[in-house]
Amino acid sequence: MLGRPRPAPDGLTEREREVLRLIAEGLGNRQIAARLRISPSTAGVHVSHILAKLGVATCTEAATIAFCGN
Repeated sequence: MLGRPRPAPDGLTEREREVLRLIAEGLGNRQIAARLRISPSTAGVHVSHILAKLGVATCTEAATIAFCGN
């Protein structure tokens, strides 16, 4: 069945988890966009959703969660 991606138990979609991995590698929105072949504004939207879902304010905090799993 096609449709919207189902979120993982942490609430992130598969694409958001992919973006989170790139954040954890230290990439910025433009680099993420280039890597995923999406627009920088779309990358920014993904990042904003990730921060909100994880309840953090910065990409550094999100990367820490990605590494530590907390």
